[in-house]
Amino acid sequence: MAPPTPRNIVDAPESFLAFAVSYGRSYLAAGGPSNRLEDQIAQLAEGHGLRAEVYATPTGIFISVAKAEDHHPVYTAVGRIKEYLMNLNQLCLLEALMEDVAEGKVAPVAAIKILKASKFQKSIYTKIQKSLAAFTMGAAMSFSTFGRPWPAIMSGVISYGAFWITGPALSMFVESAIFRDFIASLFVLMAGTAAASLMGGPIDAFTIGGLILLVPGLVITTAVAELADQNFISGTAKLMKGLLTLMSIGMAYLIFHQFAPSAPLRHTLLPQGSGNFAVATACTAASLLSFSVIFQVPRKALVWAVATGLASWAVFTQFQNPQYSDVASFLASTTVGVLSLALGTRFKTPSQVYSVPGMLALLPGMLALSSFRSLVAGEGVGGIETAFKVALVAGTIVFGLFCARIPFEVASAIRRRT
Repeated sequence: MAPPTPRNIVDAPESFLAFAVSYGRSYLAAGGPSNRLEDQIAQLAEGHGLRAEVYATPTGIFISVAKAEDHHPVYTAVGRIKEYLMNLNQLCLLEALMEDVAEGKVAPVAAIKILKASKFQKSIYTKIQKSLAAFTMGAAMSFSTFGRPWPAIMSGVISYGAFWITGPALSMFVESAIFRDFIASLFVLMAGTAAASLMGGPIDAFTIGGLILLVPGLVITTAVAELADQNFISGTAKLMKGLLTLMSIGMAYLIFHQFAPSAPLRHTLLPQGSGNFAVATACTAASLLSFSVIFQVPRKALVWAVATGLASWAVFTQFQNPQYSDVASFLASTTVGVLSLALGTRFKTPSQVYSVPGMLALLPGMLALSSFRSLVAGEGVGGIETAFKVALVAGTIVFGLFCARIPFEVASAIRRRT
């Protein structure tokens, strides 16, 4: 958001407060970062001759507003967010609206009506397109890992089913996203076992896409970023959501193992593909494009989002030795951060549009699945060790993204002084 020009055009702080709460609820529900939202509203208030105190969490926003000359806030409001999902197109629309309000092109009262308009509520991709993206993601993940075409196709079908269970099929009947993830995990494991027994091949080849779709690697990494930015309440809330989702998947593993004790859970998920670089690149690009559609990256940014992800994946794959996994994650995430910030500045869009798909190639989803498999199979030490590795990789990704900010913040400080 451009720095607001100080002016005193708001006679009634309550009208500004109504917009701020409405905007904050939409921003948080779309998956926007809490710390950025707090800064946006505080700067906007200053530009309108007001003083605002903002406190945002993933489930609520608290705002107090007063005129700049008053010593105490005179108006306070609270907004509740029941569920937040990553919607990158909506974030772009919201950031553009905030820019217009900050520049005085749109009044806060008029902005409230804009927030209720259909373009802020409507998905830019159809259900068919998102379903196809879920299928493509599952098939590409399986084929790039195991190199078997028919299990890959079945993995795509199972991923499609998991996507519908967590979203369109049950969202109207089951409010709890955690419980929907639990049901979807059971479906993936049972469907994968049935497919493996009928078609042959490792169960992982059929379940990998659906389970990666459910593993909250992005939520956990975002939570660590919030904690590292000293936004402890928001970071803890997101971390707890991620851990509850992991617990739901672990519970599904445990129940599945009780009903199917002979299922081979002891081997970890390891790449068994052909090693063909062109095939791996194509599968990675397909997965990135699919995730971009699922997270609703604007169409005009799809190519750049996939390119950012491929660049980070190319850096990551240069370190094939497991002992260098932390270095690989750090360098790859730094690459994502630099590219996403540069593209965000160039196209005047939130950097998350490019960084979220780019991070998906780095998230420790495979490690998290291996941890659960080890724990359910009775290998407690190995499971705990792998879980700790998941936390380290998530932290490495976060600090790589932080390091990417440094040259941009230095350049910004230099421009402000000149």
